[in-house]
Amino acid sequence: MKLIFLHIPKAGGTTFHTILERFYDKEEIFDIRVVEQELRTQEFLDLNMEQKQKINLLKGHLTFGLHEQFKTSDVKYITFFRNPVDRIISHYDFVIRRPKHYLYNKVVGEKMSLL
Repeated sequence: MKLIFLHIPKAGGTTFHTILERFYDKEEIFDIRVVEQELRTQEFLDLNMEQKQKINLLKGHLTFGLHEQFKTSDVKYITFFRNPVDRIISHYDFVIRRPKHYLYNKVVGEKMSLL
């Protein structure tokens, strides 16, 4: 079975990333990351089928539907949900503490409050 961890930001997934990695060899893991405000899904899509078949754990901030990239139907998704209000408060706090975050200038520069 292949596992896809769809990580929703600020919903408790960072710790789960680390836990999952204990159960898979590095060669079996593909992590879709956000680099310079860009989701790097294309790097996964560009792998050939042989490379994709070696992946047993696909994880990261990704969109639903990537299971179609595997030859098998034995693919399961897992994700975490969080109370939406708590998640937005956490995301807001996260942004204002990180000057390199892509939303920082907008939120801080425009003096946006949580309201």
